[in-house]
Amino acid sequence: MTSFFSIISSRQYLRLLGVIFLASLFSHCTYKKYPSIQFNDAPAFYDKTSEPPTIQASSAFLVHYPSMSIVYQKNAEQKRPIASLQKLLTALIVDNHDRLQQKTTLKKEDFKDYDPQSIKLKPHESYTREQVMKMLLISSNNIAANTLARVHSGSTRAFVKEMNRLALELGMINSNFKNPHGLTTTNQYSTAIDATKMAIYAYKKPFIASLCSQPESLLYDKKQQTLYNTNALVKQVSITKDYRCVGLKTGYTKASGYCLSLVITNDKETFFLTILNSTRSQIYNDARKLFKHVVNASYFHYPLTTSTTHSFIN
Repeated sequence: MTSFFSIISSRQYLRLLGVIFLASLFSHCTYKKYPSIQFNDAPAFYDKTSEPPTIQASSAFLVHYPSMSIVYQKNAEQKRPIASLQKLLTALIVDNHDRLQQKTTLKKEDFKDYDPQSIKLKPHESYTREQVMKMLLISSNNIAANTLARVHSGSTRAFVKEMNRLALELGMINSNFKNPHGLTTTNQYSTAIDATKMAIYAYKKPFIASLCSQPESLLYDKKQQTLYNTNALVKQVSITKDYRCVGLKTGYTKASGYCLSLVITNDKETFFLTILNSTRSQIYNDARKLFKHVVNASYFHYPLTTSTTHSFIN
């Protein structure tokens, strides 16, 4: 029996191998690590006659998870600074369980951006990757953000390119990032919708989710410092009924106003809320009012079916 390779010329054979190689390369390059998220309009069981509360924030976006149904939005596509909420994107890039115990040395260049110094850090001190991630997500430390960016990509500029590449992969098409921490700079922005997508992906990472849910944590350094979560709601037993807050992130600059990326759950269903540009006195009231509104109205107290469950959860 004549084999296939015996009836084609060497030139044709090499051409065939080239086609196979390019196809394989294209497949690898277009592979998406993160499945896309599509938010849905509120389904029929959404009580549209119930008037949502008035909030102080300029933008907000609230979705039910896992149906990905939109239950509230206000100027959700409006581009604006999101301050330290973008540290969730930084965490997504550097999250690596295999390197949590890897030693990282702080450098003088990591201290170039203002930080309220809720913990005492100095150049040339060494911490594990796990400790620096704790600083980033629990106490929202800017020095930690700079350190992780430098160690991961060699420079802030290279890391920012990775941030914007990942943002596009996550479907954050109305976002642009210029630094790993969220301090104010020109042409840096996102939207409530994009920030919610980022939050959902971050929450699916067990290590990130576990850090963001801790009210406080020992740093286990030589100074025996304690990190305190900047999110006041994770310290409360209940937000409304049997729902509790399990994360994720706070943010504030003068340009962004007060921002929150929140997750509440009762272990049966979950809601994600992004609030942008609220005030110090009203930011948590905005969140509580929206959560109580959606939970008390019983919009989503139903048995989930295949048609309402998003494939991202499977």
